[in-house]
Amino acid sequence: MRNFGISFLILLALLLTTKAYADEREVSSEDADVSTPAELVQSCLEQAALGEGDRTSCIGISVSPCTANALTTVEMLSCLTPEIAVWESRMTAGLKALDVAYAEQDEFEDPVRALAPRLRVYQEQWLAWRDAKCGFEHDTFRGGSLGRIAGADCRLELTAKRVLELEDLAEEASY
Repeated sequence: MRNFGISFLILLALLLTTKAYADEREVSSEDADVSTPAELVQSCLEQAALGEGDRTSCIGISVSPCTANALTTVEMLSCLTPEIAVWESRMTAGLKALDVAYAEQDEFEDPVRALAPRLRVYQEQWLAWRDAKCGFEHDTFRGGSLGRIAGADCRLELTAKRVLELEDLAEEASY
């Protein structure tokens, strides 16, 4: 029973310390000029288009500064999740644009060679592959909290690379 009391006091002290630290970080982050993950990604991609770096360097652009201050798994995931959402949104938009471009081209082709329906099938298969691969990344930690971070990081990287691939295909399709 005595060990329970000591453990409880240690846990309470940790919680209070973490809460105080989190409150301090909120105040200091309010003062900083913070861009949204969408703005950071867009700005990075625009700079890369101007020849100022590689587009793949934009993957995780908002994550690194955020995780530098993250202490817990939940905080790290809260750094990854917004940028994943940015890339997921870009992927949806890129797929729609590419589907439209392919559908226009398909009007002049033999239906057997139509790319728009094949793109849809390929994307479904790609999503299944990504989810399986990132699920495995998660599972390699055998239930540990780092598995959630590894799975989310995998999803971010693969989704972003897919977006870049789709954007390249859309550019080629526009010629």
